[in-house]
Amino acid sequence: MNNGKFFSGFSFSIFLLITSCMAQALEGETISKILASQYTLHSDILDEDRQLLIRLPSQYLESDKYYPVIYVLDAETWFEHAANSSAFLQRNNRIPENIVVGIPNRINPPSRGRDMAEQADTFSQFIEQEVFEFMRNNFRTGEHRTLIGHSASATYVMRVLATRPELFDNYIAASPWVNVDIFEGIAEHLSAVNFEKSVYFTLTNIAEEGEELHLRKDNLVELFESSASTSLNWRYDFIADISHFTTPYPTIFEGLAFSFYDYTPTRFANTDSYLDFGGLKEIENYYAQRSRKYSVSSVIPDHTLVALTTMFIGDKQPIMAKDILEEYVAVYPENLNLHRNLSIAYTALNQPNKSLAAYEQVVAIATAQRNIYLARYEARLVELRAQLVQTHE
Repeated sequence: MNNGKFFSGFSFSIFLLITSCMAQALEGETISKILASQYTLHSDILDEDRQLLIRLPSQYLESDKYYPVIYVLDAETWFEHAANSSAFLQRNNRIPENIVVGIPNRINPPSRGRDMAEQADTFSQFIEQEVFEFMRNNFRTGEHRTLIGHSASATYVMRVLATRPELFDNYIAASPWVNVDIFEGIAEHLSAVNFEKSVYFTLTNIAEEGEELHLRKDNLVELFESSASTSLNWRYDFIADISHFTTPYPTIFEGLAFSFYDYTPTRFANTDSYLDFGGLKEIENYYAQRSRKYSVSSVIPDHTLVALTTMFIGDKQPIMAKDILEEYVAVYPENLNLHRNLSIAYTALNQPNKSLAAYEQVVAIATAQRNIYLARYEARLVELRAQLVQTHE
């Protein structure tokens, strides 16, 4: 990392103090959690110093990977929520590991009106030429970028989509105002065959947002429905019964989950839906494309294989389960549930010797991992051995 004159930085924490409302009765323990690092970046374009808040993935220092970047406008308000939403979705395999970058507004003198509207093109130059450069020079950033904004900054998000769509891949806007220039700019790009963007935007009630904003939203939705190419992934959500000031809470969370739709692990309700999808070949293609886009492994995740083969067994398709498991237990030799499902499939296919061998692997793994269900697995192994003896009598 370059620690030269280009920027200065420090880390800051949020402190959670656990106390009792019974004043001095209990002593609470102070819990500290690093939220982000803050850096000061001098902008020649804006002719001022600007702050950046940066949250890295938990395994960043142990990795050599390059990460997608999520940029959050109005970061003095929405950075923490965006970073926490991202972390939660990462833990649940809904989005890839990423770097979250917050761009706070200047307070004195205030910069929001200038940056989001009056001199929006200049602010876009600042982001493209200075913020992106800063991130490339100092962190392992990939080329996949997301932009998030609310109200005036949501309008800026839509303006970038209209004027500089190449800057970002995903656009998330809570309560945006889409004026005529923005509308016409978006219209120019929508029909392009290679317009491979994700756009997610929301509004709440007319009483909160105003009738004019809803009319403009209706026009934009109609434009998307009539003119968007199939390469564009877009969605508008109406969020009822909240205020204009709180639309970012659901918008950021749902927007991230929606925008990274092609990262989400494959799930199937039944065998028919799996076959309609295209079977194992199309699943492998899905993860190969996912790998190219997000710089992650192209191998089907073990939890996906467990869910898939469990579904086959429940649908009484043990051959389909067996064929996949025989290939992938070698890829994930320490995944207990894959060996367990293979044993179940062999039992259903009346192959007791193979079922026993697979279950012996289950017990060996459970023993090595000190699994809390080891006794249950050992009992099942005894049953399988007894059944095998009976078949030879």
